[in-house]
Amino acid sequence: ALTEPIKILLISPEDSPTLNLPEALIGAKAGANVVNKNGGVRGAKIEITHCNPKSDPNEAAACARKAG
Repeated sequence: ALTEPIKILLISPEDSPTLNLPEALIGAKAGANVVNKNGGVRGAKIEITHCNPKSDPNEAAACARKAG
């Protein structure tokens, strides 16, 4: 069994001038909830965090740095 949570950073735009995908975060969280309610992945819970690049290359780079 795994002891540490599995951390997933979702990078998806919300309320940006060019694209709005709030369903991406909703879907990721819903999927993680189902997996977690069924025992996780080999016992590890999934944790979803979100970063919004806001259609800005500097924000996108900051999101990528968070993932590192």
